[in-house]
Amino acid sequence: ANLLWPAAPPAVAPLDDPAFLDRCDEQLRSTALGHLAEWLARGVGLAHLAVPLISPRQLDDERMLEAWAQHLAGVGIGRVRIEFEVDEELFPVLAADGAAPLQRVKAAGFRLALVGFGRRLGVLSGLQLGLLDSIKLAPEFHRPASADASTAQVVGTVLAMAKGLGLRVVADGVIDDDGFALLRRQGCDAVQGLMNSRPLSPQACAAWLGPGHGRR
Repeated sequence: ANLLWPAAPPAVAPLDDPAFLDRCDEQLRSTALGHLAEWLARGVGLAHLAVPLISPRQLDDERMLEAWAQHLAGVGIGRVRIEFEVDEELFPVLAADGAAPLQRVKAAGFRLALVGFGRRLGVLSGLQLGLLDSIKLAPEFHRPASADASTAQVVGTVLAMAKGLGLRVVADGVIDDDGFALLRRQGCDAVQGLMNSRPLSPQACAAWLGPGHGRR
């Protein structure tokens, strides 16, 4: 998700500033949940919202999770529709010392995804925590697989491992038919990228997700 300033900010906003993080989170909640409610009302049953976490300060306490829970209750959307995304760079910080921040997310009834999987394979140990619902494969991890048999084997092994752990696997940055076909053969659950569509407005996205569209 991108948060766009209406005009250039006077200075670079620090990502660890609690006030700035609260403003970003409030803007995302008020805008994105409205679109999600509209999609669900139009019958897009699989719609969910992926919320990127950009700083460990967001989970320092339960205020952010409580705000999301209250807003969801107000619009009648279940918490399982919200998946908080943790990048591989941030994951080791949140998973340290018993993974208390991640435990709070799961205890509150939200979903968790590990994003950019494959850039730092040292993060594999974090899969043992049993807190994740899905992983997103980084483009640079899976793209060579369509032309390189050994890389394809590695990707297939990772997919099999994820399935064994009960994780949903999404391949990020899929751009061509060869890569799509390979990931489908290997059992990848979903792909995202520019192969099917460029970024869409909320209204166009609802139409694209609706029945009868020729998406793959």
